[in-house]
Amino acid sequence: MAGQVSASDWFIAKLNSTGGSIWNRTYNPGGTDIRGITIDRTKTNIYVTGWQSVTFRLQKINITGYSIWNKTFNTGAGPDFGRDVAVDYYNNVYVVIEDDDVDFGIRKFSAAGVSLWNNTYNPGGTDRAIDIAIDTSQNMYVVGDQSDSNIFIMKF
Repeated sequence: MAGQVSASDWFIAKLNSTGGSIWNRTYNPGGTDIRGITIDRTKTNIYVTGWQSVTFRLQKINITGYSIWNKTFNTGAGPDFGRDVAVDYYNNVYVVIEDDDVDFGIRKFSAAGVSLWNNTYNPGGTDRAIDIAIDTSQNMYVVGDQSDSNIFIMKF
């Protein structure tokens, strides 16, 4: 479980199957909002995304709740917001990003936090990606909404 404690603090907690706390950690990166969380296929690393000021943020946390690395990025076109995060079979990490323009982006990272590629998409109108998922065949799906009240689903 992850969430925001205050305007600048956020937390992550590991719960057991009955909802009891195993551990919890609070981080203070300053001006952060958390939006997405996932666990890698080995169940040893947790990835959290959101934003910090005008940059999107991606943090890798080990299974005991301690930070391994933290990355912040900005495309330069205005504020960027990390909306969701997914991990593929090879433990590559994908973040869907909303920018302050009319597009959304997907950025791929290695498990070590190295940015491998960044692509921008505009399926029409003002677009906001909300969620990302990767199936067992390594197909990527992104769902979002548009300013004209439509939703979109894209498969990559």
